[in-house]
Amino acid sequence: MDTRWQRLLGRVRDARAKPFIVAVGALFVLGTYLRVNHLCDAIRLDEATTYVLFVTKPFSEAISAYELPNNHILNTILAKLAVSAFGPEPWSLRLPNLQAGIGVMALTAIISVRWFGRAAAVAALAVVAVSPSVIHYSVLARGYGLMLFFGLLTLLSIERRHAGGARRAWPVATAVSAALAFYAVPTAVLFVAPLAAYDLILTAKGGKYAVYRWAAVWLAAAALTALLYSPVVWRSGWRTLLVNEYTARLGLAEMGQYIRLYGREIRDEKSWGVGGLPLWGTLMVAGFMAGAVRRKTYGLLCALCAGTVLIFFVAAFQMRARVYYYFWLLGALGVGALAEAAVSKFRVPWKGAAWVGLGAVVLSAAVVGVAEERKRLIDESCRSGVAPEARELAAEVCALPPLSRLVVNGWYDDTLKYYLIKAGATTAAIEHYVPRAFTFEAYVVVQPGSSVREEVDTFFWDRGAYVFRQKLIRRVGDAALWRVVLINPE
Repeated sequence: MDTRWQRLLGRVRDARAKPFIVAVGALFVLGTYLRVNHLCDAIRLDEATTYVLFVTKPFSEAISAYELPNNHILNTILAKLAVSAFGPEPWSLRLPNLQAGIGVMALTAIISVRWFGRAAAVAALAVVAVSPSVIHYSVLARGYGLMLFFGLLTLLSIERRHAGGARRAWPVATAVSAALAFYAVPTAVLFVAPLAAYDLILTAKGGKYAVYRWAAVWLAAAALTALLYSPVVWRSGWRTLLVNEYTARLGLAEMGQYIRLYGREIRDEKSWGVGGLPLWGTLMVAGFMAGAVRRKTYGLLCALCAGTVLIFFVAAFQMRARVYYYFWLLGALGVGALAEAAVSKFRVPWKGAAWVGLGAVVLSAAVVGVAEERKRLIDESCRSGVAPEARELAAEVCALPPLSRLVVNGWYDDTLKYYLIKAGATTAAIEHYVPRAFTFEAYVVVQPGSSVREEVDTFFWDRGAYVFRQKLIRRVGDAALWRVVLINPE
């Protein structure tokens, strides 16, 4: 039997390791359950847009279309494969990111145990397993979970390389995983750039030839990234990737508004899970400090990531808060260091009891918080792109006689298209133009809190269409489907 497998079996059979294995296994099962539990949630707008505009298109177009930054291409490719195998179900669209989310839990535990110890792995895995934010982006059919997974894999490969791992395998792993993190979401630069700087600082101790090897690894990562994005560049140019509505420069007043938006998101108690910001904010800060004390390289990496964020603010670049969720993972590692310090400080006859006790506390908190966490992700008062009535509205539209136009806005636009395509119906009627006919009939989907007049004005924003007659067909949840006669002013 291979020596490596013998060592692994020896660790598993070690009585002192069993409490650790039980605690990690229980947390891993819990984290997987919490993620799988959201696989069949109502489809969200960004997920529906990804499916309608990219996943349904031919492969050549799916990997080159970047008119909307919504196309996280690695996720699109994997979602196309999943849909081809299992059909266009919400759970199949989310399957690639679910696997990445489970991988994030595994990598968090591996890095924690390498850096700090077994108690740290239990605590860090507990944070990642039950965090509502991490769960959300581990299931959403977007590229964020894949970015986090390949970012952590890049960090692990850097650590293994500097620890004297396989001379060739880990440099290749660093280059490939960094490129795939970029291919998942281009804004992965906010995590991967600090990792490259971190790698350089560790490498510089080995002299100029070590720096040359570092340069070779990261030039290979850059070349592979450029190759992966070459279809986009060929079709639309580099500006499509680098300058878009989500990476725009902001003026001073706009930046102030954006900072206040970040403040509101940070203060959102539901996004932190059980205990809210007071508990987790304090725990994270203490964890960052404990991690920096116990391992200087951890403090260095956190400082580099914080510096990257500072550069973003100084340069006044707009970035969505979601791209900074890697700080949750860094914070989880810090909480692990804090737990390891606590276990080391307080002498107990059987340290395994501390690990199991830590796991039991987190499991209990998770059981209490599961309902709250699920409500936050599908809360009707804060839908975050969710249109739960879209499935039933699509069924109603399919059952009605076809008209010349279907007026749909907001959450219901691509979401309704997703369910229509899934049902085998045409979406040709959902177009943003007025037919040539002077009067024409249309169905209008009215969102909660809106009216037929508002929906028509929003839909035909560039040329007015007058509402001549309207009739309610059916209410579906908080939404409604109307049949109207519209007058084309032209």
